[in-house]
Amino acid sequence: MVQELLAITDSDRAALTKMTASRRTPRGQSTRAHIVLACAEGTVAKAARRCGVSFRTAAKWKQRYEQCGI
Repeated sequence: MVQELLAITDSDRAALTKMTASRRTPRGQSTRAHIVLACAEGTVAKAARRCGVSFRTAAKWKQRYEQCGI
């Protein structure tokens, strides 16, 4: 099965990038933003390794973003 890259709008990418850069963003929210951005650049497995989370966690946040957005 081939995984498709996560499609993120430019405005969502900007908002997620801002979340990851802000020192005021709670750590969990920042981690989730990193996961979603990483899923847009590669597979869920690569995103999980890059972000230091389990495959299941990365897959969960990718799915939640696909369903609900930011």
